[in-house]
Amino acid sequence: MRLSYQRALSVKTFLTQHHKIAYNRLIISAYGESQAIDTNRTEQGRAKNRRVEFVRIQ
Repeated sequence: MRLSYQRALSVKTFLTQHHKIAYNRLIISAYGESQAIDTNRTEQGRAKNRRVEFVRIQ
């Protein structure tokens, strides 16, 4: 789960530094392997699982 969190933190940092989004407006939730969308047995599956999703809350 640490890799998942680090990936999300990297995206959050990029968005706040380069796109002027307030740091406190983005919340990180890391799920690791618990919410995989494909198998990790193939390179294609692992590539699909290396993702960051955004949910807009109004």
